[in-house]
Amino acid sequence: MAVQRLTRKLIDLGLTEEEAEIYVFLTQTGPAPARMVALRFETNRIRAYRSLNALEEKGLVQRIMGRPMKFTATPFTEVLRKSIREMRHRLADLEENEEVTIGDWENLTRGVERSLQEPKFRIYQGRQQVYELLVQMIERAETEILLVTTTRDLHRLSLWGIDDRFRALRTQGKRVRVLTQIDEEGIDDIEHYLDFAEVRHFDLPSSVRFAIIDEREALTTAALDDSMSMTTRADTGIWTDASSYVMAMRIFCETVWGLIPEASSIIQYLRTGRVPQEIRTYTSNEEFRRTFRRLIERSERRVDIMVRRIRNIPMTTEELLKMRGRGVRIRILTKVDLENVDDLIELPDQIEVLHNNADTDLGLLLVDGRDILLNFTQESIERSVWSNMIAYVETMTQVFEDYWRTGELLQVKLLDLKEKQSYTEISGTIIRRLKENNWTLEAPGALMDALGTEYIFDITATNPERHDVRFCIDIMKGGNAYNKIFEMMAKLTDLESVHMILASMKPYNEAEERLAGLYGIKLVHAETAEELASRIETEAPTDI
Repeated sequence: MAVQRLTRKLIDLGLTEEEAEIYVFLTQTGPAPARMVALRFETNRIRAYRSLNALEEKGLVQRIMGRPMKFTATPFTEVLRKSIREMRHRLADLEENEEVTIGDWENLTRGVERSLQEPKFRIYQGRQQVYELLVQMIERAETEILLVTTTRDLHRLSLWGIDDRFRALRTQGKRVRVLTQIDEEGIDDIEHYLDFAEVRHFDLPSSVRFAIIDEREALTTAALDDSMSMTTRADTGIWTDASSYVMAMRIFCETVWGLIPEASSIIQYLRTGRVPQEIRTYTSNEEFRRTFRRLIERSERRVDIMVRRIRNIPMTTEELLKMRGRGVRIRILTKVDLENVDDLIELPDQIEVLHNNADTDLGLLLVDGRDILLNFTQESIERSVWSNMIAYVETMTQVFEDYWRTGELLQVKLLDLKEKQSYTEISGTIIRRLKENNWTLEAPGALMDALGTEYIFDITATNPERHDVRFCIDIMKGGNAYNKIFEMMAKLTDLESVHMILASMKPYNEAEERLAGLYGIKLVHAETAEELASRIETEAPTDI
């Protein structure tokens, strides 16, 4: 380990890996000829001499004259002190000539518009280089810095002193925002940053780092070595001022920022167990189904479901009944029609079901007045949203309750469907039989009186030989036949030369038959559609 640490330190001081390894070898073995160095590193003597000469020029190796000539390593304390002196000298020289150097650069670039310059991409290898770049970027910030990184990286940045620079930015009225994944281990570091930065919790998919300065430049580290090493070479950053890339990254971060919780709520949750309020979006059916089941399984009191079709619920009836067995009240608001009537009939009585009169594709799950899960399709893209934010949950609860209040009982809607299905079968059979006898039909049909008032019937028919001979058919769809007869009587008084028939699969009583007979309305009853059509055909007039 000591050998590796010393080798890395020498590389950080500017040596190549080969030079660093040779220096460490001479330190361990003492004076050695070039031949031994070549054997140790499996290279030829010319290359070994070249590396030894380079080390000698840097003051890390000294020659010992003799036969053969040997090389010995300069004590590391001297090497380190010399490097520190040289670095100080270079730094002092840079500071002394800073204004002159910047002036020369400005003279060279004067008149060159920034927008006309080609976007630049640069790679920075090693943690020290990356952190030094971050310091430079922070110093160039005019309005804000937005940083996405791990909690460990924030801790390392504090050791580097970048947190002090963030604090200085805040003092200057500039904005500092941080997106990071918060856990119990990193609470202290996060609270430290809360003194001078806005921090929000973000479930990072992996160890990554993004830094965006204003809308001008960005640093990206896609595979971050998240160890605590301050000298690792595995930390690589790609810097760019390409406006399209910077803007894309900024839009992504801004979108995420608006959807994730503040750090304080996550810290409160980690310390007290109180769940933070947040909102999440999903873009796949698998994520929706997984979240739906998770919310259902942890329900305690009430589950409200609004769905277009019962089969769209990602749970079986048996699974829903297990929930009901735990004392959970289940309400389902769905569309009741001929397409899903079989699915609805299978639902047990323990589950409350209403027909949704609203025509909507919105899917909604409410659990215990605590969680909501929305699912909807927009331009063929499946999207869903989960949230436990109080205001959001209360709003969607009110939406569900409004729909529920206007819903119809399942039994009533099923009876209505049955009657509509029967009506469709009866009218179809009647139309077919009359067409076979060449009657001219309209369904629904309209007749007009002398004053131009239009009256609608289920079927109107005209005699194929006598066009002035017409008759109209209404089909009972439930309700009271007595009322239907009165309705037909009102039409009959305003229409001339019309024969009226009221058809039903249910028998009429004597009062209904007497009332219809007074006005010449024919009541036709049969137990099957075919028989009903046959009797209507018999009643069809040939003249009036």
